[in-house]
Formats: sequence, structure tokens, C-alpha cells
Amino acid sequence: MFFCVSYIEVVSGSTVKLFQVVLISTLDELYTYVQPTQLPPEFGGCFDYDHRCWMKNRMVSTGPLLVELILQKIELVICFQLMEDFADQAVSLIESLEVYGVELSETELPNDVSSTETLIQVQESKTLSFKVKFYVQYNIFRLLHFC
Repeated sequence: MFFCVSYIEVVSGSTVKLFQVVLISTLDELYTYVQPTQLPPEFGGCFDYDHRCWMKNRMVSTGPLLVELILQKIELVICFQLMEDFADQAVSLIESLEVYGVELSETELPNDVSSTETLIQVQESKTLSFKVKFYVQYNIFRLLHFC
């Protein structure tokens, strides 16, 4: 049998409180500290306790305000994350556009029709890709307007 009594100091503000902690190993020992009528059936008592019901009651009394505060904090976190993502992606897009601009200016133009058509298709594909990325960034910017 393991039995231990110790004292724990808890600091609350500038007040130090001393609490007794007792470790017990049997239900009989538990009954010396708590009456069976105050314990749920899992601990040999007869107190009818439903934690889910208790949680529902707590949420009814404090829920709406608490839920609203949590949602506000979540919205802020999401907005900050969107702003960081937007900034990172915007910088990346600008850098990619600069590289693409240099690539376009340094590209030698072909002398035959087939090579010219291929070059145009490649450049149209890259340009379309940049347009899509820009459109995505623009929509993220519009979302950030509501943050």
C-alpha cells in the first residue's frame, strides 16, 4: 500500500497558499476524505454525474461569449497567416517575373516558322502561368481587405 502526505505551495499573485496532497491506493482510503455520495459510480459512489451534460450546461452559460472570443482570435490568426503568405508569395512572384523578363529580353528569335511557333507557345504558357499566379495573389489581397 502506498500512502503519502505532502504539502504543496501555490503562488497566486502575491499570496502563497499551502495545499495538502494525499496519495491513496484504495477506495476505503478515498472514503476517509470524500463521502461516497459525492463520488460517481466509477469510484464506488452514487453521485450521478454526466460530464457531457455538465459541459453543455457550461457552454450555455458561458458559451456564446467564449465562442465569440475564440472565433475572433482564430480570425486574427488566419488574417496574420494570410498576410504573411501573401507577402511571401508576392515577393516570389515579383522575383519570378523579373527573371522571366530577363529571359524574354535575352531570347534569340528563331529564323524559321516552326521554331517561332514553338517559342510563342512556350512563352504563352509561361505568361498564362504568371497571370494565374497574379490572379490568385489579387484574390488573396481582396480577402485581406476584410481582415
